[in-house]
Amino acid sequence: MTGLCSLPALAAPVPVVDSNPSSLTLPVANTQSHVLGATAPVGQAGALLEQISSLQQEVLQLRGLVEEQANALQRLSQENRDRYLDLDRRIGMLSKSGPAPDTQVTSRPTETGNTSEAAIPGGTDSVSEQTVYQEAFQLIRTRKFDEAIVALNDYIRRFPAGTYADNAQYWLGEVYLAQGKLEQSKGAFETVLKDYPKSGKSPDAMYKLGRVFDQLGDKAQSEKYLKSVISKYSQSSAAKLADVYLRSLQSKPM
Repeated sequence: MTGLCSLPALAAPVPVVDSNPSSLTLPVANTQSHVLGATAPVGQAGALLEQISSLQQEVLQLRGLVEEQANALQRLSQENRDRYLDLDRRIGMLSKSGPAPDTQVTSRPTETGNTSEAAIPGGTDSVSEQTVYQEAFQLIRTRKFDEAIVALNDYIRRFPAGTYADNAQYWLGEVYLAQGKLEQSKGAFETVLKDYPKSGKSPDAMYKLGRVFDQLGDKAQSEKYLKSVISKYSQSSAAKLADVYLRSLQSKPM
């Protein structure tokens, strides 16, 4: 007995484990917080991806608008260049024929039948008229378009029924067109057809109206004037130009 009593006592009691599972306690709150912590970044990433996708779509749309604007500017630049080249060509052709266009006054028979006198209506007033017109056209030749517009309008105001009134009105339309002032150009060419229907400038004015209406976006009116030139003045140079322009117009995509 004394031997058994001499054995050392146990340092600590052995824990008793309950075999009932319902008695086990788990850190439920901590577990849920871990789960929520894992899903929150996933939701934020999805929203971020949607924003990135939306921004990419906006960038593509803006890029398309920029390309459209660039093409429109290029087209306008080309049209302006074509207008100047066309005006240069016309001025160059006229420059070869004398000091000013359309100022040759033919002899007409007088009431007595004498054809030796030059048909300069109004005597010295007509000489002044010719001078005013020549000075106005010289401004066109030197590309002083703003001054030319003032001078041509001044001529038309002073000589509304003058010898060169139809030509002044026509060149007013040409200068406006060269400057890209389409509405003013249209009005000037329409005045040629309205007020001077028998003018030698009518075919050219009609052809130019076809071009102006095309640039204004009115294809129907453009075709109307171009076809009218071809029909009414089939042998004129304006009719040939109208035919070429009409073919080009009809070949454009709708």
